[in-house]
Amino acid sequence: EAKVKMSSSFSTGLFECCSDVPICCIGMQMSPCLLGDTHSRITGQGGFGKCCLYGVLSQCCLCAIVGVPARKELREKYDIVQGSGDCVVRCFYPTCAVCQEAREVKIRSAQHTAAGSIVAPLQQPQIKY
Repeated sequence: EAKVKMSSSFSTGLFECCSDVPICCIGMQMSPCLLGDTHSRITGQGGFGKCCLYGVLSQCCLCAIVGVPARKELREKYDIVQGSGDCVVRCFYPTCAVCQEAREVKIRSAQHTAAGSIVAPLQQPQIKY
């Protein structure tokens, strides 16, 4: 899949959680699920494994093991300049990082769609009787 080049930094700041209240609420209550959803939107693969692993590791304050590579995937897809503190962000502000990444995917996807990309609608499965 081709990379989408739009800017060299995140569209929103790490602590701008309230700029998208639904993402903020989901991130505060279900960070592992939001991380899994964001991962699936970035890679096109299922996010269930990342969701489960992040949930388990977050209980031991080890969620950066999953979070840092997930943030790297997002940076690579959208050509976002590497921050010097991804590991620090993921260790000390994991929920803020998950929310920022979800907002970024949402914003970039909307911009990409508005720029003329055609998004195929979901189709109902055909059931044969």
